[in-house]
Amino acid sequence: MMIKNFDDFKESCSFIAKRNSQIFFRSKTEEEKEEVYCHFARPFYNCLEMYYAVTQHFDVVKNQNKDNIKFIAKYDINWKEKNLSSNETKFLNGMRSYITHYQIPILTIRTAEFPCGLHTQLLISKNSLLGYDGWTKQAKNFIETYYKKTEPIKIPLCEDCEYARENSSGLVQCKGLYKECKDIEIAPIVERCINNAVHFYNWLVSALASECKEEIGE
Repeated sequence: MMIKNFDDFKESCSFIAKRNSQIFFRSKTEEEKEEVYCHFARPFYNCLEMYYAVTQHFDVVKNQNKDNIKFIAKYDINWKEKNLSSNETKFLNGMRSYITHYQIPILTIRTAEFPCGLHTQLLISKNSLLGYDGWTKQAKNFIETYYKKTEPIKIPLCEDCEYARENSSGLVQCKGLYKECKDIEIAPIVERCINNAVHFYNWLVSALASECKEEIGE
């Protein structure tokens, strides 16, 4: 279900990205507000809700096996490797509360032109996020330090692109895209956190299966 919600979220991002203007969720008309809500806010929240439920379930499993020292040691190592305690993860889980108790995110669009075409970013207003006082310390730190240093963006180039053939890395960098950008690009964050959770889930299922085999063998 988490993957299904994530796919719906990606589809909503693609739809919104096609609109060639700045979008505010607090639109002037009810029709505009409902359109944006249906195509972004609802699938985004569903994705957040499922992500939160899955990560909470991980904690339940850990608590149920707390007396198994060997398992807990492996659990903690894999949890850390998958960055499930990172500031980014805390931020994504905090977005669920932000939407529930504060407001629907204010979304803007930035588009940059590359040799292979356009790259569109969906950004959530950093100032509007910091207006919410319900963030955990880690989540707030993530917001405040996001793109504190200007980082070049790397865009994959299609294989038959002339520019790509001249660059063995297959990537083009643009330092200007994020210059003076104070807002947060949400889609890559969601994708990274979901992928990390899926990888951890796969490890957890395998680890629990091994534990069961050992118990049966004994």
